[in-house]
Amino acid sequence: MDDEADREQIRAMLRYAGQATAWAAAAGPAWTADEKTVAAIAMVVGQIGESARRVTGESRARWTALPWQRMRGMRNVLYHTYGVVDVAILAATVTDDLPDLIDRLGAILTAP
Repeated sequence: MDDEADREQIRAMLRYAGQATAWAAAAGPAWTADEKTVAAIAMVVGQIGESARRVTGESRARWTALPWQRMRGMRNVLYHTYGVVDVAILAATVTDDLPDLIDRLGAILTAP
């Protein structure tokens, strides 16, 4: 296991989650109607799953507070639906799931 490489992926996930929530907030409640904002947020949410995919099994087993399968599944949906994004699901992910994920990722990075 390369703990530092896994922690780098956790830092990347935190950065992407922060970008998604910040971009949605900056665009306002109607961000889901703006095609470019939706595309940008979908890309960084997908990158969360891509980074999750790169974390070793040992670290995933150690950091059980993270929804590994859901993150990778969201990546697969976003990257393999070929331009068809369910904006309602993406919006729910940004507003309901990412704030908690940000907290959990931060806790991992601050733990000894």
